[in-house]
Amino acid sequence: MASSLAFLASPIQAAHADDPTEYVYDYEFPLGTAPLYTPEMVMNGAAWWWIPTFPFDEQCGVTDNNSRAMPPVGTTCDLINVGLSNPTYVAEKNATNFKFDTRPGHFEGEGRFIRFSFHQDSAWNLSMRVHGWGAWHPQTQASIESGVIEVYWHHYADTLKAKIADGTLTGPPVENERERVTRRALQCAEDENNAENNCFEPKSMRVLAGDAGNGGAVGDANQNISAACSDADYLDQLGYERTRAQADARIRNCISSMKANFNGAVTAAGSLVNTIYDVNETAGNCFGVTDNDARCRTMRAFGAQLQTMQDFYFRSNYTDSAEAPYSAANPPGLGLSAPSSLMDMVSTSVPPIPSNLTLGCLPTTNNNGCSNRIKAADLSKDHGEIAPPPSTYTGYAREARGRMKAIGVSKTNFQAAVDASVAETKRQWGDFKTALRTKYGNRRGDTIACALTHDDLDECEPGPANMGLMLEDPETGNMQTVGWISWFNGDHMFNKDNYMWSYIGLANQYARDASPNPYSRDPFHVIWYAHGDPGADYTAVARQLEGQLMPYGSGPGTRMGWWSDNWQGKYNNQSQYGPIYNNTGSGNIRCAPGGNDTAPVPGAEAGQQVMKKSFMCQQVS
Repeated sequence: MASSLAFLASPIQAAHADDPTEYVYDYEFPLGTAPLYTPEMVMNGAAWWWIPTFPFDEQCGVTDNNSRAMPPVGTTCDLINVGLSNPTYVAEKNATNFKFDTRPGHFEGEGRFIRFSFHQDSAWNLSMRVHGWGAWHPQTQASIESGVIEVYWHHYADTLKAKIADGTLTGPPVENERERVTRRALQCAEDENNAENNCFEPKSMRVLAGDAGNGGAVGDANQNISAACSDADYLDQLGYERTRAQADARIRNCISSMKANFNGAVTAAGSLVNTIYDVNETAGNCFGVTDNDARCRTMRAFGAQLQTMQDFYFRSNYTDSAEAPYSAANPPGLGLSAPSSLMDMVSTSVPPIPSNLTLGCLPTTNNNGCSNRIKAADLSKDHGEIAPPPSTYTGYAREARGRMKAIGVSKTNFQAAVDASVAETKRQWGDFKTALRTKYGNRRGDTIACALTHDDLDECEPGPANMGLMLEDPETGNMQTVGWISWFNGDHMFNKDNYMWSYIGLANQYARDASPNPYSRDPFHVIWYAHGDPGADYTAVARQLEGQLMPYGSGPGTRMGWWSDNWQGKYNNQSQYGPIYNNTGSGNIRCAPGGNDTAPVPGAEAGQQVMKKSFMCQQVS
């Protein structure tokens, strides 16, 4: 606080007010006309630069990033001026306002409340309102009536106004904007049902977007892809060094780079899930460049695609607004919305490039440092505050282009770029899922998407397949289940051949029990069935069922197209070994395709694959 205001901290005695229950003041101070700022941005800047701007000699020992920030909510601390303490409690800190409560010893008196709030009208005029209320004290009345409190808060407003005018009222530095954009677009909400693979669960999102200390696939510094989208600058002014055709060629090159990453990710995804839907579960964290398993390769390529696409909005004028006169340092904005047709990675059409679209020139010794050209820095909106989800708040921007907001436009360029990148990131993931289904089929494509988005990869694996046998009741014609087998691992299938033939014998036993004489010699109708989720287990079961229930042999007509419950007989073209299932009769059970297979498969669920094989069987000597 300036020395000229030092006397204001001293307590002032005054007569008791007529109404001793409450004492109120309201002040409003102009902060200047500032189209590049919003009330949220001012609040963020005021909270970050609180110690240098708040009108006291000493603040309350905050050590957050060079001791600049407002203390956190719930903190009680001393605001000291001329050696006198003013204990203050930080009660609230919101998007556009904060509130302090006074404690014993404060110069306004104990039990009072002071709220500072920031506002802006339709002409971009910013203001700060200070509202004080609470218990009456003699010094409260004296401070208000003497104008001491108003002078204090006016001094605070003037300090903020000066920092707004020179563009230095900014929030804390942010380095994880791409992570925040990706999380806002694709992070699963708490308890969100992810059956459609529309969002990334926590561990999977960490692989894609990164977190503190890790850039993830989107922020991987080893991608080295942004250069493909540089030097696509153009300004519609006589004598500008680059032509529209040259800029368009570079933009096409940028789009080709994106499509290469997109298609590379689709190709890499093929090794994540095989043709019988088994998931390769060697998923690494993907933060090291040596992580090379199927999931990492897919994430890395898709993350590179997202990074380039997000750079397009943050480093071009596609969504910008700007005020004339235009120049290389202040190119016009297009004010377009996302998703952009230029970013459509699955379309085969070639969309037109807007006539004044420009990206920036990257200064090098080969291009004379981009002299007299639109530099990448002139368009950059890379840095600013993006609140993590579930919040959708986007605050201050650190670059001048990001803080720019033309008259009549509701968003700063940074806010517009963030919203566009979020919308585009959502579109890209939707298109990526579509591309997976197109290349690998619906089931395999969906399983790949599941393996990329889910933390528990077992949720993406097909369920167990079941195989069983139904027997027709000779009296009612209804089918009843005789037995079933559940295979959790298709590799075990070939160890269970005998079960199949035992079930045929069991069906014959059921038939004999139902009508001992002479039904045991009459044909009986059975249906073998299999059902399960599409996948390795079902495929193995169905293959086994199909292979075992084939006609065998080429001998006499009585044996043509028949098979026996003696599985050795199937392979050796012999049947004299006798039945494996030793029922009360003797001889073999032979079956041939026959009967109808219209009976519903027991236990089959919607979406599962089903196989049925209908046979007429008979015990023979």
